[in-house]
Amino acid sequence: MMVRDGMEIQIMGEEGLMIDFGSKMSKEVNIMVKIVSEKLEGLRSLGVKEVIPAYTTILVILDPLKADRNRLIDEVLKMMRNIKSEDLKEDINRVIEVPTVYDSQYGLDLEDISKLTKLSIEEIINLHSKQVYRVYMVGFIPGFPYMGEVPEEIAVPRLENPRTKVPAGSVGIAGVQTGIYPFESPGGWRIIGRTPLRLFNPNKDPPTLFKIGDYVKFKPISREAYDKMRELEWADVGTLKIEGEPILKVDVAGPGVSIQDLGREGYRKYGVPVSGALDKESFMIANMIVGNDVNDACIEIFQSSFEATALQDIIISICGARVYGEIDGEPIENCRAIPVRKGCKITVNGLKDGMVAYMAVAGGINEPIILGSRSHYTTAGIGRSLCENSIITIAKNRFNELIDLCPSMNIDWKREIRYEFRVIIGPHTRYFTEDMINEFLNMKFTVTSNVNRMGYRLEKEEGAKLKGVGRLLSCGTIPGAIQVPGDGNPIVLMADAQTTGGYAIIGKMISPDLYAFSQVEPGRKVSFKQISLSEALKILDERMKMYDCLRKKIQESMQEFKGKYRHWIVKFQGKVYDCWIKV
Repeated sequence: MMVRDGMEIQIMGEEGLMIDFGSKMSKEVNIMVKIVSEKLEGLRSLGVKEVIPAYTTILVILDPLKADRNRLIDEVLKMMRNIKSEDLKEDINRVIEVPTVYDSQYGLDLEDISKLTKLSIEEIINLHSKQVYRVYMVGFIPGFPYMGEVPEEIAVPRLENPRTKVPAGSVGIAGVQTGIYPFESPGGWRIIGRTPLRLFNPNKDPPTLFKIGDYVKFKPISREAYDKMRELEWADVGTLKIEGEPILKVDVAGPGVSIQDLGREGYRKYGVPVSGALDKESFMIANMIVGNDVNDACIEIFQSSFEATALQDIIISICGARVYGEIDGEPIENCRAIPVRKGCKITVNGLKDGMVAYMAVAGGINEPIILGSRSHYTTAGIGRSLCENSIITIAKNRFNELIDLCPSMNIDWKREIRYEFRVIIGPHTRYFTEDMINEFLNMKFTVTSNVNRMGYRLEKEEGAKLKGVGRLLSCGTIPGAIQVPGDGNPIVLMADAQTTGGYAIIGKMISPDLYAFSQVEPGRKVSFKQISLSEALKILDERMKMYDCLRKKIQESMQEFKGKYRHWIVKFQGKVYDCWIKV
């Protein structure tokens, strides 16, 4: 940790650097956040991948094995010395106008706000719409702008019981903040109206209407004007062109079936999560086995069943949790290349000893690239929901190229199963007593049934003293961060986690362990072990070398097999069998 002139710099795991300018929300501090974050984005040579600016903080996302953390900190200190007081004065040159319907149907909480404030609905609308607001950050969900400051007279608190669904375009108030929900999502802000504007569009770059430092003014409009504008704004929703050679027709896909690669980078400042495979290790090895690039898209099967019919001859591999399944009556084996003939049915009925499995296809799945990645994030309309009759395609089918060597494309690899997970403590250690941190490191937590691609919720032991501090000013988060809400039951953030959050973060699980953690089933007991940054980097470096070694072993096995065996096709009772005979 480094503290200087009220600024604090802390590491967040092996891939994060948290720059904290204090806990007081102010325009001047947020201008400083904007200036420094823009400069940091230019320091790619020092290992900076992207930044997440928030109210009073910047989370710098690093390439863990390439980042020069000491030089980065020196650069930040140099930036701070060069910022003059006049740099923190910002003229309001451009104001984005947000047309809004304020009525009791779209303003779900207008009447309650009127009762709380003892103001008429007309007075509330006038106060909210006459103010010019500054966008302090974009986060929570893609495109959600946190704006301030709401006039004191209508600065009402959040709802005690958040809604499970808030309609797209809803304009809300939470204390001195106002914001707009870009798409339907859960939320606890008090809803005052609705705008027809589309705040998030994954088909554009940048994908959001707002960014930090923008100024916004709400303009009351009629319902008729709203309807006309919304029809134009949302005209292209749901149009997604699927290109490539059709290879699979989906027959059954549970809610946890999606297409993922290693995730998207560069868009977290807009509130877009990294997404990608939950268990990146199993994902990469599935790709290696069939000769793909490690980032080629695969089918992720998370707590779900999956059935599909092959539309062409293909070669697949499945890694991760063991699957209960078959291909035309033959049991599926993990971690080996499997030829699947046209017309054959692939069936995955369930998973054993884990939560998620990956199906790679030789040639890589050709899902549309959206914001730099093929990964689905359907919450924000990125990608599609796979369902019956969905067609999965490929850019180039490598079946004919690889079938002769198929039996050699396997690996003697067993997925790591662990229940103790290594963490780097911080960055919010000041919100936890030493006893709480020790308790966190010595307690066994239970994985609850509340697990999904956003986060896994844990339950502390009965009588434990660990507790959070309620909500803080929102700051950047990353997968592997361990948040502690007020009740003291931690949440481990996963691949689809929101990019910012308001709970204190006690530690960050190192990436290799996070992949193993994604496979832990509800009801299991888990614990945490503290390690240093240098230990984490050593583990990560060793893991990268292991991947290189596995890739070489597969290539050597293929080379050794080549020329020693000959591939034959045998047809019997209408079925095709692939055989390899030693020559």
